[in-house]
Amino acid sequence: MTILSDLINKILEYWNNYHLDLKIDKIGIGSHFATTILNNGSVGLCHTLYNIIKTKKRLNKLDTKAILRELLNSFRADHVHELDPCKFILYARSEDINLKALGISCINAISNYIIFNLNYDVKFDKMDEIAGLTLNNKLKVGVIGAIKPIIRQFEKIGIKTIYLKEDDLFKKQIDSENIKLVEDLNFINQVDYLFITGSSLVNESIDEILENSQNCTEVILIGPTAGCIPDPLFDKGLTRIAGMNIIDTERTYEIIINNGGTQAFKKYGRKYYIINKNKNV
Repeated sequence: MTILSDLINKILEYWNNYHLDLKIDKIGIGSHFATTILNNGSVGLCHTLYNIIKTKKRLNKLDTKAILRELLNSFRADHVHELDPCKFILYARSEDINLKALGISCINAISNYIIFNLNYDVKFDKMDEIAGLTLNNKLKVGVIGAIKPIIRQFEKIGIKTIYLKEDDLFKKQIDSENIKLVEDLNFINQVDYLFITGSSLVNESIDEILENSQNCTEVILIGPTAGCIPDPLFDKGLTRIAGMNIIDTERTYEIIINNGGTQAFKKYGRKYYIINKNKNV
């Protein structure tokens, strides 16, 4: 079983045990993110990977409408309100990048409701914190995924050793003498803190990453796509999960379907984190 499959099963377990009755209000996809918004206002986000795949494909509004029309036809539905969230999350296993991103965004939307309503110990970042961590310049950090704002923060702190594993197409966009570009996961044993983008759920590299990170002091899944319930990831050694709770759903939705990214909608959300208390004792 993969972590993604475990996530789906855990969502369904919560759904049945707590008799959840959530409906899909909106779904949307752009060149950076897919999103699902539930009728209670819970929002799920998922990176589409379009800005790192070789084709550099970008969606326009016509493409978006075609994708959503295809989805509705597959469910024999006339409107997204008729879509069953418990069936919709199964698209997270799809080979189609559009359907996969939408399925994961639905997982994250349901997770958003569960996290903020069912007894998770949620904390919010204070100034100069990253996922509740206060970093210092003696640390060695690793980053899987080009989280440029975080890398800039590492540099501001004065961290001299930053390992970055990223797709070749992104390497030229990160320019720093402190960054050591790496091709495989062998570097993980050399870092204190490992930061992983939520995109690792989409490309399903998260399982291998966590298998190799058992000796790290902190292993953090971070970013808007890291909005899932943390249980299956904590079971595999993740120490913290850090997502974004969207406050202004309408503005965020408009940004996403018009091909905007994190920098455009981050002001409409709050960064939060959850600690794996079994690992941080």
